Amino acid sequence: MGSLDIRSMSLRKSRTSKGRREHSETRKTINTIIGAQSLGAPFTQVLINGGILSLFILAMDGSKFAVGAAFTMNSFSQIIRILVAPHVDVANRKKMVIFWFAFALFCGSGLLLAYPISIIWGNAVGVWFVVIFFLFERISANIGAAAWMPLLTELIPSPLRGRFFGRMRRNFQVVSLILIVLIGWFMGEAPPIWKFYIIFVVLLTMAALRPLLLLRLPTTPPTRTGPRESIIANILRPIKDKNFRDFLLFWACLTLTVNMGRPFTVPFLKEDLQFPSSITAYASAALVLGMVISLLPWGKVADRFGNRFVFLLNVVLIVIAFNILSITPAYHDNSLKAILISIASFLIIGIALGGLGIAHTVRQMQVSPPKHRGAYMGVFFTINGIISGSVTVVSGAFLDKLPEFIEVGELVLSPFRLFFNLTSFCILLTLLLLFRLKPAAEPPITSTIANFLTFIPPVVTVPLRLANLDPHQITAKDSLESEDADDESFKNEGT
Repeated sequence: MGSLDIRSMSLRKSRTSKGRREHSETRKTINTIIGAQSLGAPFTQVLINGGILSLFILAMDGSKFAVGAAFTMNSFSQIIRILVAPHVDVANRKKMVIFWFAFALFCGSGLLLAYPISIIWGNAVGVWFVVIFFLFERISANIGAAAWMPLLTELIPSPLRGRFFGRMRRNFQVVSLILIVLIGWFMGEAPPIWKFYIIFVVLLTMAALRPLLLLRLPTTPPTRTGPRESIIANILRPIKDKNFRDFLLFWACLTLTVNMGRPFTVPFLKEDLQFPSSITAYASAALVLGMVISLLPWGKVADRFGNRFVFLLNVVLIVIAFNILSITPAYHDNSLKAILISIASFLIIGIALGGLGIAHTVRQMQVSPPKHRGAYMGVFFTINGIISGSVTVVSGAFLDKLPEFIEVGELVLSPFRLFFNLTSFCILLTLLLLFRLKPAAEPPITSTIANFLTFIPPVVTVPLRLANLDPHQITAKDSLESEDADDESFKNEGT
């Protein structure tokens, strides 16, 4: 008996010490990833969401079409993911991520050559040099990103993923926010070109540290062994999956409509409303701030009420934000009012984008089987990139063709304002596709809305009950629908 007790005690101790080592290694891995992203991710966040790339193009006398083209490069570059998807599932993902992130850094350094080229061959050539080198940087980064998410799936235990993604996004968004605020103070009202160069050097130096930190990550085995599947097979498998196809259709339409207007919010402030560059940067900082403060709350809402409900709320929020932005007065007419309205609208857009990002990530994980996640994500980002990139180019060309003002009788209207109103209406139409999505281990939207209304004071829910929309009745009815949908989903998974 004594020897058995000693043996069982030693076995328990070994298991405990092994669990502690695994926990320590996981924590070390998480901290390394978050630190690497906090240094590397702000490069794109500051250039795109912070509006610095748009301001740089406008400072070089670039057109709205050139601004739209720069955003398009960010979207079109995602097409490369479908080409590398067959390689991702059988490759050393750690090496793939590090190499292509480092090569993206090399391509990004080409931005430093833009102004010398504009001096030699003119501003038009310099502007398009910026767009082309940004395309090369985005293509390289997206090849690395194709292996990034499968790598994280292998490294981060399933119970920790929600908190991990929330913490990772929050950290690099906070770093981006701090940088954008400091950049706004640094640029002033009309920044010279050399100030943009200092910003680029700082961002590139930070991004150079990301591949060095990622070298410390453990190497994961491929998720599949054997011969690689053809690109056609990788495309057809996700397209045949109805749940994935429905979500792809909804997200593609939502991305299309949001990207009709979002890339042109900075040119609207700078050119139409005559905002100083520093105030424009502060407004962009409000957008990033909205993402930062909303990530964790939206994660909790998604856990409690489901990702479809988060989609619904944020579609409504972004529509409200675009309509608020469309009534912003010119800076010289009422500077304080203009600043407050623009910052409020950018803040709401940021909150909505943060919620859409959380809901999109959760939903994508639900509809993508782990064994073929690389192929599913490749198709998803490729189609998303084609659609969002195309609409940005078309929108930029359309805005360039419009006159400075549109006269309707005695009314004098701004093309930007009308365009934001049109964008809002198109975004609302995507709700028709949202209601088609099947529940994924969550109750139907009607039931979710009813549950959410229980948190609202009774004075708001009384009119609903008078209209025979008792939340408890809705919940009881739709919970049965949810169970049927879950049963059907389980059968499809088994098939």
